[in-house]
Amino acid sequence: MEKIKNALSRAIHSPSLPLYAFALVTLIAHLFMTRLFSDDVWFYAILDGKENTFEAIRDFLTYRRQVWSSRTLIEGALIVLVQHMWLWKIIDSVAIIYIIFELSRLLNPEKSLLKNIIIAVTPLAFPLWILYEVGFVATSINYIIPFACALPTISILYRSVTGRDVLALEYAIALPFLLFACFSEIICALVLLVALGCVVWKFVSRMGVPYAEIACAMIAIVYIVYHLSCVGNDARAEQEALTWLPEHSSLNLIEKVELGLRAMIFSLFMYDKNLVFVLMCLAIALVVTLKTKRPLKIVFAWLPFAISSIFGVLSPILTKLQFMSGIKSQILVALQAPKITLGGALCDLVAVFLLFCVLFSLREVIEGTQEYVLLFYALGIGSATKIALGLSPTVWASGNRGATFLFISIAITLGVAVYQLITLIRERYAKTKTEAK
Repeated sequence: MEKIKNALSRAIHSPSLPLYAFALVTLIAHLFMTRLFSDDVWFYAILDGKENTFEAIRDFLTYRRQVWSSRTLIEGALIVLVQHMWLWKIIDSVAIIYIIFELSRLLNPEKSLLKNIIIAVTPLAFPLWILYEVGFVATSINYIIPFACALPTISILYRSVTGRDVLALEYAIALPFLLFACFSEIICALVLLVALGCVVWKFVSRMGVPYAEIACAMIAIVYIVYHLSCVGNDARAEQEALTWLPEHSSLNLIEKVELGLRAMIFSLFMYDKNLVFVLMCLAIALVVTLKTKRPLKIVFAWLPFAISSIFGVLSPILTKLQFMSGIKSQILVALQAPKITLGGALCDLVAVFLLFCVLFSLREVIEGTQEYVLLFYALGIGSATKIALGLSPTVWASGNRGATFLFISIAITLGVAVYQLITLIRERYAKTKTEAK
């Protein structure tokens, strides 16, 4: 009993207590995830009532690779896990808890209690409903679990370029998880971008030959070739184009990229449930306001918050006013036009200016060059994963699930900005208290 008391006492006074609380909430939340809906119902029927499970799985995956998807192992796991919700709950809970603890390991090496509180609370601002909008298992196995499987590799690469120790055993542990994660096209691209960024960083910093980074990039490239050569992906693209965006096949590369950019603009500035981006802009603006007396910098810092609030989270209220409803409708028409239009180009220019304001203001928040470059690159990768969806005819039909990794990079930036804000307020309070004495 005494050992249990001591263990509880250490846990209560541990800087990891907020992470333990997050883990407990995650486990409890999964107890209530019992209903099959949307895509889960369709995938459940694949094995339902089949006597020879192995043969049914093999036939399904062979068929899917020919007509729909190259996510072979992912969909194989999906049709099994959807039959065993209890097993999925365990795996999904472990994946989410691991993501939070690993982010704490990367972003909070000093084990600050304040940072862990921010890391544990920040997911509350994340639009969690997008993670499960087409079914608990289907969305989890396509986004959350592959990201958790890729995170050990991303963690190794990040710690390597920031000069932290990496054990040889970690490479061996990370490899099989990476091989599974790269069956997701978006994760494969994410790993490639991270690896290439680390290769460039090591060369520029003269940190030695980036063997691990080059190996990860090569693995990702092999998988990309696999995805591009899958006949099912081509067949799916043709079918989805007919269903969702018939004009997509006639667009050139620049128009497709611009389409992806406009989809990202919607997710950031027009999506009424994107609280995480609004809070990030608010935290950055408050830090800039407290740190500088230059009016222009303050205006630049508050503009993204104002626009994303008016046309985003506050739009359900503000669009009750007829003129606001008309303005937002016209912007949405311009954004969703398949071809490049004058209205769409103007939206692009305004959005790019607002994003410049965010990055310019963020430099005021983060004084360390290395930290700023890494966060800048993380936001760039998140943006790239969303913009790349313009290459697919489901760029709008996919909803905001395609912005998952963009939202993750924004959530990380939000946590950094909130920490800087609290630290600044503490310093101001301590200084005022000292002067009062």
